[in-house]
Amino acid sequence: MDTQKTALYEYHKSLGAKFVPFAGYQMPVQYFSGIVEEHKITRSEAGLFDVSHMGQLSIEGSTDLISALEKIIPTDLKNIKLNQSKYSFLTNENGGIYDDLIVTKV
Repeated sequence: MDTQKTALYEYHKSLGAKFVPFAGYQMPVQYFSGIVEEHKITRSEAGLFDVSHMGQLSIEGSTDLISALEKIIPTDLKNIKLNQSKYSFLTNENGGIYDDLIVTKV
């Protein structure tokens, strides 16, 4: 199966990224400076992770929807501002974690 490229593939490539297949996409695993230098820069400056290969789901509804979602996403969704994102989890009926996610109000 052929792997896909994210919208940022060419940008990563221009920065000297080494790619590996991951979740059906060619994803950067490290850059020419090496992982130790990347770690140092992330600790002293900032790091950025390309999540464009991950799935997206758009949900629309009333305030009842927000209450229902808060039962499976342990985050105060009522107070997320427009264009604000929150990192959280998708949980099962026992409170166990299925996966992590980012919720954005648009």
